[in-house]
Amino acid sequence: MTNLGFSLMLFLWNVNVVYCAFLKQLTLSNWTLYNGNGSFTLQVTLPGTTHTHLMDAGLISNLHYRYSERELSWIALDTWSYKAFFEAPKQRNIVLRCETIDGPATIYLNDKKIANTVNSFLSYEFILTNLLHDGTNMIRFEFEPPLAYAAKEASAYPYYVPATINPNTWAEPTNRPFIRKSGSDFGWDWGPAFVTVGLPLGVQLLSLEPLCDVQFDDYSIDQDLSSDCKLAWITFHAYIHGHCQETLRLDATVNGNPVTSSQFKANNSTHIKLKYTMKEPTLWWPHGHGSPHLYDLMFTLSTSSGQILGKKHGKFGVRSIKLIQKPMSPEGKSFGFEVNGVPIFIRGSNWIPSNSFPTRVTKNHLSYLLSSSTAANMNMIRVWGGGRYESPDFYELCDELGLLVWQEFMFACASYPRHESFLSTVSAEVVYQVRRLAKYTSIVIWGGNNENESIMDQFATGSFIPPEFEFNRDRAVVDYVKVFIDTIQPLVSAIDNSRPFVDTSPSNGLLSTTPYVKRWENTSSIYYGDVHYYNVKEDCMNWSQYPPARFISEFGFQSLPSVISWLQVSSPSDWNSYNNITAFMEYRQRSPNGTQHIQHQLDLHFQPLPLYSTVFKQVHAFTWLTQIQQGLCYNTAIETWRRQGVQGVLYWQLNDIWEGPSWSSIEFNGKWKALHSMVKRTFAPTLAIIHEENNTKLIVTMLSDYDETINLRIELRHIALGALVADTTLISIVVGKHVPQIAWCKLDIDKYLNAHRCTRTSCFLVVDHSSYHFFAPFKALPMIPSKVTASVIQSNLIVWTIQVFAQDNFAMFVTLDAPGVVGQWSDNVFHLLPNMNHTVYFFPKVPQASQQISFTYLQELYSGQNEVVSIN
Repeated sequence: MTNLGFSLMLFLWNVNVVYCAFLKQLTLSNWTLYNGNGSFTLQVTLPGTTHTHLMDAGLISNLHYRYSERELSWIALDTWSYKAFFEAPKQRNIVLRCETIDGPATIYLNDKKIANTVNSFLSYEFILTNLLHDGTNMIRFEFEPPLAYAAKEASAYPYYVPATINPNTWAEPTNRPFIRKSGSDFGWDWGPAFVTVGLPLGVQLLSLEPLCDVQFDDYSIDQDLSSDCKLAWITFHAYIHGHCQETLRLDATVNGNPVTSSQFKANNSTHIKLKYTMKEPTLWWPHGHGSPHLYDLMFTLSTSSGQILGKKHGKFGVRSIKLIQKPMSPEGKSFGFEVNGVPIFIRGSNWIPSNSFPTRVTKNHLSYLLSSSTAANMNMIRVWGGGRYESPDFYELCDELGLLVWQEFMFACASYPRHESFLSTVSAEVVYQVRRLAKYTSIVIWGGNNENESIMDQFATGSFIPPEFEFNRDRAVVDYVKVFIDTIQPLVSAIDNSRPFVDTSPSNGLLSTTPYVKRWENTSSIYYGDVHYYNVKEDCMNWSQYPPARFISEFGFQSLPSVISWLQVSSPSDWNSYNNITAFMEYRQRSPNGTQHIQHQLDLHFQPLPLYSTVFKQVHAFTWLTQIQQGLCYNTAIETWRRQGVQGVLYWQLNDIWEGPSWSSIEFNGKWKALHSMVKRTFAPTLAIIHEENNTKLIVTMLSDYDETINLRIELRHIALGALVADTTLISIVVGKHVPQIAWCKLDIDKYLNAHRCTRTSCFLVVDHSSYHFFAPFKALPMIPSKVTASVIQSNLIVWTIQVFAQDNFAMFVTLDAPGVVGQWSDNVFHLLPNMNHTVYFFPKVPQASQQISFTYLQELYSGQNEVVSIN
């Protein structure tokens, strides 16, 4: 970064700030955006980025429409500049604050360069006073194309630094390790490459009083809880920067009651520690284990004469967090979380950026996605290291919902350089982000990166390495240690030692914490640390393929978004033929051979789909079936791991960044895929799991989050009619917390079925009308349709009550939909026994009156009626 005789300071992202009394915000508007040759010049309003400005001005199409990503790639390859004019008052210090500068930029004041910025994960602040003109001044941001910048940096580096390559993306080679910007901006195996630049959090121009130019930047919290949870020792860290001739005072109140204060002199960057002991605290608990209680917190900054300079408001919870890694027999160590001294079985998912353009993300949409997690019985979300550090809204919502956060630093699937300028900006980023985020109760673990250690195994085999380069593993290990162990880990520990830190995921954990020594070896080991598991070649419904690891932090299988999502981003011409629409769908498939892997699983388990009368119906049937298959894969995996006693499962992935094939359980528009409703049941606190061993033994295993007595109802029923074919078996069993307990077992399945005049294709087992087991693949079962009805029987703007009924025959995977309305379901994608009413509640994302309900179920796809969607 260049410094030309002015002051540059890293500034902490403000949350709920009332600026100091001596600080005035000046008008900085009427921004102009233009490209390198001047062919595009437009008036814009900040915040924004190049792509969103052009779309808002009507100069380009919807960014997700059809092939726009590829057709608009010229935007990312051009040079773009923002400029604005302002009047500067005399005899005041003028500060330019940029909360995020996304992309490599050069900043000019009155055509004089004042700085180069290269890190999108920092906030910047510049004192402009000595460079101002009397009257009108001009500020300008000139953005270099990120791909050009990264290529230039890579070519100047002494050796090749590898990263994963996305062959279905126009932007390769990206050289993304050389630029501190969201990795997924360059494309990933589930998303587009827009590579946008701009000022997504806007720009502020501030006027400060020279005698007292202090600013209350931010605060963080660390805490310790007594073993009996009766005392909490809390330290508030306040970060003040600037100067003031007067002595200053900082007061903290909790729930309106004064608890601690400090007097100090402000001199440049001042770190104030306020200590507070809380007696008999009301604890904050993760979702499903109690209330996520939050205390109101208020800081007041004032002078010794009593003049209030600023206030800051926030909330915090009281809780302890431990990552338990203790020896286990016969080998290895555990990997599990304790909150407030209580072991918590972790159930959750991974989070990717919810939009390629941060200005398009609303708090309402974040709330919907995160509350959809807790609605599906989840208690953790992992903020993946290839995206971006999330906004205050995100973490505040997690605090409120009791959703634990595994927070990674933004490094993923790559090696990284270790030259001084890179390590310097990384260090600043870590300090900034940890100070910004450590206030949030929900964050319970810091992760150094995603897969940067494990990806070395693929690099070593030549994967992702261009033929003109070679991979030197020894050198890559040195690079890794320098960035993640020698640089990031000590900084995190120095600022926040109240949370555990893991340098990567997956990993084998540590041999020692002091000194910090990695175990290295096989990152896929089931005996240590966490595991990422992807195996698309094996039968995903064969439970024996899933490794009995300690903790699963990633796994998954793809599906396609629903037909309505495809309609929203395609043209009528795309639907003229099945070839046209599937070509578009394949363009959106960013995982190599992804569609073939989906089809492979479908071929294993389902009959080929018949030909339907329209392209729309054909696409609907296919996309729906891919989602059913995805849900079955996840159910098998999660049930297996829960049965094996794993300490946590985080599936890949919760959300989508656009409309395309992915591993998500929620589509880009917010529509729940079948997976989300299915995993809601698999993550339930109490679960009956049915599985076969060696194709002969049938076992029912009970699991619970609690110590309890459970009464089970086990029924053998006929597939076509759904009728009972044997007397109901009633069992009462005592289950220990998180201890798998076999409740029922048959040593010879065929003998058991024959005794009741059943075959593997004619009957199924059901436990408590919630857990089902079929003895043969679905493609071998009779596809006899039922007469299903679904109708809204009561509703208001907030909730619709729907009654579903199957007459005569059994209906499998009944999937309800409210066409054109996105929302959350109390239950969906269920099997429906005949002549039994099933009541379901639907909560629309945006309150609105009820309308017709549509549905799809498996037998209907093969009924020959050529009507896939039924509407009552």
